[in-house]
Amino acid sequence: MAPARSLPSLLLSLALSAQFAHGQITLDQIYPDWSYTTSRLTPSTSPGCLAAYRAPISCPETLLGLAASMRTIFKPTPADIDSVCTQSCADSIDEYLLNLITSCTGPGDGATKVVGSGNSGVYADPEPVHVVGWVLQYIYSRSCRKDNSTGEYCYFKGGSANNKFACDDSCNLQFYANAHNYPGAGWFFNHYMLIDQSSWWTEYFGPGWERARECGAVEEQPRYADVGVILESLKVKEEEEKKMGNGTVKADEGGKGSETGSGGVVGGDASNGTAPGTVKTSAAGRMKSPFAWMI
Repeated sequence: MAPARSLPSLLLSLALSAQFAHGQITLDQIYPDWSYTTSRLTPSTSPGCLAAYRAPISCPETLLGLAASMRTIFKPTPADIDSVCTQSCADSIDEYLLNLITSCTGPGDGATKVVGSGNSGVYADPEPVHVVGWVLQYIYSRSCRKDNSTGEYCYFKGGSANNKFACDDSCNLQFYANAHNYPGAGWFFNHYMLIDQSSWWTEYFGPGWERARECGAVEEQPRYADVGVILESLKVKEEEEKKMGNGTVKADEGGKGSETGSGGVVGGDASNGTAPGTVKTSAAGRMKSPFAWMI
């Protein structure tokens, strides 16, 4: 007979089981389709950044397969994609990304990256840790696209992205618009390692974005794309709180800054990561090879 478990360990086990049964994941756990854990971060990564990386994300495990699976048996169903494409999952990814941005600012914080195939490439200079959050944000957007005419997920239409598409081809139109607008499109996971292959944008995806623009696509910035604005806003907030502690100033009502929200309206929430008059960042110059992205 198995030895009796202590009450604290039993409660912890039940809590973890309930957590993941309700569609929560953590990037610091190895799954069949994911192994980019904290062991892949630079050895000098700070404790605060490690804690942020370990934070739970309220999305199903399917998200990790969409981001990194190289298993031929990974074949999600429409129901699996439905479980990913929820507002709660999108919000949780955004919250996770913001936490990485604000927690991983130390000089030693970094996400390891290789150049070449993930199983035989050589290590390059690490990327900011929040890049991993950017990738998940982009994967969510890419995976949740639907054909405007049928309502079917573009994921199941098959075929490679085509940069010479008709304007009523909503799947390709969304593909290139998202690839241009989301900074996370600049990286992907290959053999469970973070990879960057920027030359493919100009060689293949650049014409696709130009075609998308001809069909009416516009530049839009997703939440937390402009890290500089976020960190500057955080710095201002900390300085104001410090002054408040000295009794010298009052806090802004509602905590709003002068930056804009994601729609570019002056007076929006600075946490969205956009500012008036700034050029919106995009993934231009950082796209991937066609084999990596399926429409």
